[in-house]
Amino acid sequence: MNRGRQIRISVSAAVLSGLLVYGVYLLQMRQIRLTETTEVVVPKQFVPAGTSLGREMLTKLRLPSGAVTGEMIVDMDEADGLESSVPLGGGEPLLRWKLDKFRLLPRVGEATFQVPRDYVKSVSSGIRAGDRAIVYLSAEDGASRRLFADPVVVAAVKTASNQEIDNPKSSNLLSMAEGDKERMYASRRDANGSIDAVNLNLTEAQWLELDAACKDGKAKLIVAFDASSFDSGGGDGPMSGQRGSLIAFAGSTPNIGTSLAAFGTAYRIASVTGKRVGYLCLNLKSAKTHLYLGIDRPEITLSGMRPELKSGTLTGAKLRQYAFAPSRLDGLHVLFGNLARDQAEYYEPGQMDTLLAAARDAFDVTVADVSAYWDNAATVCAMRSADHRCLVTTGSLTHFQEDVNRWTGQVGSQFGLSLANYHLVLMQSKYRHAGGIWDEGNSQRNGSHLADRAAARGERASAA
Repeated sequence: MNRGRQIRISVSAAVLSGLLVYGVYLLQMRQIRLTETTEVVVPKQFVPAGTSLGREMLTKLRLPSGAVTGEMIVDMDEADGLESSVPLGGGEPLLRWKLDKFRLLPRVGEATFQVPRDYVKSVSSGIRAGDRAIVYLSAEDGASRRLFADPVVVAAVKTASNQEIDNPKSSNLLSMAEGDKERMYASRRDANGSIDAVNLNLTEAQWLELDAACKDGKAKLIVAFDASSFDSGGGDGPMSGQRGSLIAFAGSTPNIGTSLAAFGTAYRIASVTGKRVGYLCLNLKSAKTHLYLGIDRPEITLSGMRPELKSGTLTGAKLRQYAFAPSRLDGLHVLFGNLARDQAEYYEPGQMDTLLAAARDAFDVTVADVSAYWDNAATVCAMRSADHRCLVTTGSLTHFQEDVNRWTGQVGSQFGLSLANYHLVLMQSKYRHAGGIWDEGNSQRNGSHLADRAAARGERASAA
């Protein structure tokens, strides 16, 4: 009996020892996977937009393998010779969408069209390949108008002998790549010929609109040089003179439908007015707009714009380029938010001010969706600089009374904002019979006036 018992004990001990050793092995393998690193290519120092990258400007940085994405360049040879489309920070992993080898080639969804000579009434004599141009339509039997809302890229400007228009002594394209605005300006004083043909990068919809307007001969195009061509970021810049309005949405409480109300407002303004409307997802710790639109991994997000925000070089035109604007959104431009939740605290007020200034330049109306908590730069800066502030709440007593007073009332007052500075947006949902005070009662309790209601089941909030 004792012998059999000892054998069983020995076998059990051996099995337990084996399981323990296997568990330690699994833990060690997991730790090894976590500590595995991959080399990625990074600039040695800050690189301005339009700079051609050379091997001497690049180095490699080791990152945890789990942090390396498919967009990051890991081969030095791949990055050599590419041109930066946006400013690049020193030590920042190179992302493919920020680099371009053929800057004058059309982007995805575009094609290069040579505008027929009989469609053109006049072309600015200083226009060159790589510039941005504004296209106007001059009609005999109607008022002239701007054909496209945004400037288009000039792919080529040719002479009658098919030579590219340029200054032989001071090339405009080389000056543009080097970011030398003085040489860009000087290169336009002389040229190797007169303009005979212009090629533009257009979407299919833009070309069809242009062709339909001009093919009967009653209207002709005027191609004008756009001053944003001199901007290293390729945009309007903060001094463009045309400043859009800013509407900021914040909730009294998280997860009550603030993003729904903000996005619905932006979509409604865009679809009804035809204005250029931007939507900024600025809830730094809970960015979900891309998921609402069925996009798991957006190519461009607020996280990827950090170098331009830090350097203050973000412009309106660049922001429009980064925004997601499919035709199904009726002209609404969406900037997806910060996906690196652990980086939320590292966004500085100056960076948010740069973003909001670029948004005012880029759009006629900008709707910013911010966090309910005033512990981040996005909420504070958007609320302080907004032309209209919308406070979203529900009929729940803890929401419209306790949370409003604790956050919007107490913290907002430290930045010079009182509850009278807000429009109230009341969400009607599961709290309808929760014993709360509705409409005018809410308004009296929190000091703001009732601007609108938005149903939580998909009704769009109208603009306050």
